[in-house]
Amino acid sequence: MLAEHVNSYLRVCEVGSKAERAELRYVCDVLPWLADYLLRREECWSRYYWVDAIRPSRVSVLPDGELNVEGSMLWAERGQSKEWIEPLSAKVRVSETNREVVSYKIMCGDANRGLKKEAYSMSLGRANRPGVAQSLFTFSEKQ
Repeated sequence: MLAEHVNSYLRVCEVGSKAERAELRYVCDVLPWLADYLLRREECWSRYYWVDAIRPSRVSVLPDGELNVEGSMLWAERGQSKEWIEPLSAKVRVSETNREVVSYKIMCGDANRGLKKEAYSMSLGRANRPGVAQSLFTFSEKQ
């Protein structure tokens, strides 16, 4: 599913239209699912935490079919009304031949700050923070 949405975005990204924004929204709808799946394997990520959304602030496309999304990851804890925000960087590369995902790298959180340091409600005006020196979590895979 991620490959399908990345490919759709790559096809329309030069246009700069409503279609580009729509396809980016689809990519950012799938990324929380992937981030949540990967984070569930981490010891310090509670089984009660869940990733709610990805808010992109910067998006770039490289000629080799790589989509880079910089922005924020919103997450919450089951039973709590507060959402938290963490910096996020995601790189997804798709094959030019079969259009499948050939690699991804997702970095989220700030290792120097830890989790639950910035409530989403307190950062609405600056929800898309720049990258951090060291991510708390890094996930990568190559096919």
